[in-house]
Amino acid sequence: CILYKDSRNRLKMYYKGKVSELAVNEITDFVALDYLAVYSYAGIIYIVENGRVKTINTHSLNYIAEDSLVAFYDDVQSYLAAYYHGRIYYLEDGLVDYKPSSFRCGDNIIAYVSARTSDLMVFYQGGTYKLEPFVSEGSYKAGKDVVAYMNAADQKFKVFYRGETFVIEDFPPLSYKAGDGIVAYVDNTGR
Repeated sequence: CILYKDSRNRLKMYYKGKVSELAVNEITDFVALDYLAVYSYAGIIYIVENGRVKTINTHSLNYIAEDSLVAFYDDVQSYLAAYYHGRIYYLEDGLVDYKPSSFRCGDNIIAYVSARTSDLMVFYQGGTYKLEPFVSEGSYKAGKDVVAYMNAADQKFKVFYRGETFVIEDFPPLSYKAGDGIVAYVDNTGR
């Protein structure tokens, strides 16, 4: 689909040759991705999937939308969740005093540090994986099918790829990026 605003600032969708009006409110946050379209208004997140609009959350100011999933934190009920393939997965709930500090997404994967246990977690293809206890000085980045991370506890550079974890380097890289099924990095010697 194509999402756009008309001359009266109404959000509209073009899908299979038809135009439909999605919202008359001033919508400033909307995006059409490969498999989903997402827009929000006043903390309400709407998903457009196969031409149908669904409300997935009504209390979220913090969310990330990617090609086939949306990760969001519900500010009222205090949970971190994911919308993936027509279903909502609750990743962590009961986070009243433990709001997640961050979560990162690739096209089909979510990486986050558990607010309660401080473990680095990955949501991938409907399942949740615990990678390891994570020290806050570490870093992580998500791409499609991949999460690259460096845990400050052991200084090793690791990659989670399609359900498996690999140690790539024994020393932290100078920089790194995660993309569609690939990780690129500059090692500690500058190569």
